[in-house]
Amino acid sequence: MAFINLAEATEMTHEYQNNAPVGESIAATFKKEEMAQLINQAGVEGVRMYFARTEGNLTLFVVGTDDENQDLTDGLILDYASICPHYCPPSSPLIA
Repeated sequence: MAFINLAEATEMTHEYQNNAPVGESIAATFKKEEMAQLINQAGVEGVRMYFARTEGNLTLFVVGTDDENQDLTDGLILDYASICPHYCPPSSPLIA
């Protein structure tokens, strides 16, 4: 497993945010139901998140991966994340 504690997460996110270009995306949110649909597809053993740009803004999209770590590009590909700074939580220790 690869879980980290809040202190580590805060240090990492603040490092990125304090050095990102002004206005750069700092987080992306996907809905639970959409993520569940992607994860529950036949053959999905993991997920891979790709950084991408849309209209000049940094975003993420998510694709399922199989047991050989290959992208399952013939299945669902999740996009349209809610991007922060536009959709940020009102209070989070992860935001610098």
